[in-house]
Amino acid sequence: MASGYYAVLISSCFAVARGLCSPRGSSEQTDHPWYEYIIHFCIGVMVLLTWAIAIFGLVVSTGRNGGHLVVGKGYREFKLGDYSPWMRKRVRNEDVWKEIKWCLIKKECHKLSLKHPDPKTGIIQFNGIQSGFCKPPDSCGFAVINASASSYQARASSSSFPSSLGGDCTLFSNGEFKCFDCDSCKAAFLDSLRRSWRTMSIIDLTMIPDFVIVQGLAICFVMIMYKLVVKLFGSCLPDSLIMGNVLD
Repeated sequence: MASGYYAVLISSCFAVARGLCSPRGSSEQTDHPWYEYIIHFCIGVMVLLTWAIAIFGLVVSTGRNGGHLVVGKGYREFKLGDYSPWMRKRVRNEDVWKEIKWCLIKKECHKLSLKHPDPKTGIIQFNGIQSGFCKPPDSCGFAVINASASSYQARASSSSFPSSLGGDCTLFSNGEFKCFDCDSCKAAFLDSLRRSWRTMSIIDLTMIPDFVIVQGLAICFVMIMYKLVVKLFGSCLPDSLIMGNVLD
């Protein structure tokens, strides 16, 4: 979604260039230099690109909000089916998920190890990412050995694991990889990504009309200042810099 901001930034540069170049046209108002048409075209493409990216972000970031709260445990859990097919397809791609996993595996569970239980409730507060990465799903029924260290005791028999979890209970381990290959882990990542994308998409959509207004004001300001300079110092300026009707 950052590409939307780059599009707005580049469009702004074109808008400023258009405003600065407009007064330097030929003496006939209807005769526009070729570069003005290119600037107008580039501004239009950038605005459409920003709009398309924002709409795409809104579409793929649809889904239920925030997972479901596990009562008395201090964290939320997430289901992969609650997110858009496009996002699910991306995290199910092994090459894509491998890069994401190694980026997160080095820090999230380490942050959890630095936390201490609440003195009143004895509960350790997990963030959304940690609840999916650093522990098995609550429905697996694992016994907690040390939540801060992401250490859990599995059931004696794996046959009693809920089939709806899609193998997450058997994928969890107390080693380095914890539950990083679980669907619940991927869902937790998508929930964080979805909220970020939705926020950025809304910002992009609201920036577009603001950008158009600011562009128009900037061009008007440049033209007004140009006319003022010509009125005050017109006799000192070469004819090539003075538009034929600027004093009208």
